[in-house]
Amino acid sequence: MITISTTEPKKARKGWNTRDFLVIAVIGIVFGLLTIGMTYISAMLMAINSAFISILSGFYFIPVIMAMDIVRRPGTAVLVLVIACLAMRPFNPFGWLEVLISGIYGMACELTFLLTRYRNFRLPILVLSGAAPSILSLVMLSAFGGLHSVTIPFQIMAFVLFIVSGALLGG
Repeated sequence: MITISTTEPKKARKGWNTRDFLVIAVIGIVFGLLTIGMTYISAMLMAINSAFISILSGFYFIPVIMAMDIVRRPGTAVLVLVIACLAMRPFNPFGWLEVLISGIYGMACELTFLLTRYRNFRLPILVLSGAAPSILSLVMLSAFGGLHSVTIPFQIMAFVLFIVSGALLGG
C-alpha cells in the first residue's frame, strides 16, 4: 500500500504580507507621535549647544530596530522611519526635509542587516544597526548643524554620546 502525504514542507517567508505592513505602520505611527516632543527638546538642546543633541539621537532609531527585529524584511527600516516622519509631519518644525533625511538614516540601519544578508538578528547586530545611523547623524550634524564650530572636547563628547545613544537606546 502506498501512502501519499498531502502536507507540503514549510516554506520560508519570502514576500511581504499584510501583517508586515500593519506592524510597520503601527510602530511607525506610534513612535512618530512619541517623538514629536523629543523633536522640540532636541531643538532646544541644539540651541544651547549642537553637541547636546547627541544625547537623544538613539531615541529616534528605536522604531527602526524594533520593526527590523519583528518583521525581518529588506526595506523595513526605511519604511518605518518614513512612516514615523509622516506621522509627526503636521507637528514637526523642520518640514519635509526630515522625511527625506529619515530615509537616509533608514538606509544606514539597513546596511548592517544587509551585511548579514538579513539572517542575523542577534543583539550585537541590533546594537550595530543602532549605532550606524547615529554615526551618519553625527556626520550630518557636523556638516550642516554647526558641530564643527564647537571646541574639540565637545566634538569628542558628541561623537561618544552619538555612538552610545544609538547603540543603547536604538539597539
